[in-house]
Amino acid sequence: MEPTTLAAYYAQRLDWQPCDGGFQCAQLVVPFDYAKPDGRRFTLPVVKLPAADPAHRVGTLVINPGGPGGSGVQYALGARLEFPAAVLARFDIVGFDPRGADASQPALNCEDGPQLDTFFATDDEPADPAQVARVVAASKQFAAQCERNSGGPAALRRHAQRGTGHGRTPGGVADALYSRSTSAAAKVAPMFGAAIDLAAPRSGTVCQR
Repeated sequence: MEPTTLAAYYAQRLDWQPCDGGFQCAQLVVPFDYAKPDGRRFTLPVVKLPAADPAHRVGTLVINPGGPGGSGVQYALGARLEFPAAVLARFDIVGFDPRGADASQPALNCEDGPQLDTFFATDDEPADPAQVARVVAASKQFAAQCERNSGGPAALRRHAQRGTGHGRTPGGVADALYSRSTSAAAKVAPMFGAAIDLAAPRSGTVCQR
């Protein structure tokens, strides 16, 4: 049965299955609108790289590449290159795709591959009026494509207000917390400030690049 209350969303337990060479994959259900948990839902892909030294495991590190709208799944799949061996030994690395982004269902797709290549090839530090005009034109085209593919301006505003795919709202943070809690993560390593003490349990931090 699909959850219809926030308590039911928090009570989810992920069904981890082997995938992608040592990783584990699962799906997480979250609401479109946290004020209406009995309404429409997103299904988010979640991926985990288990701690390499389970006997000395500290907890789970939930990661988010930022973006906004970056794929946490792809970030986690690159964990072996992103994090030092000491962290990989003691922590499960968990990533998820934010609501409305990448492999989440449903997802907001503004432009396809070639269009995105053109968009990202635009100089984002224009030095003259002609370059400024190109940046403005590319941005307007991107916004227009988002509007068309999201069902119109009203639907796009709803996506933005609910933080679907953007970690700028409490909705995006809540997705990370759902992922952390359903991963049975009691301890999380902070990645900012003082150096990590792998012998000391920590809690309550989500890592964002």
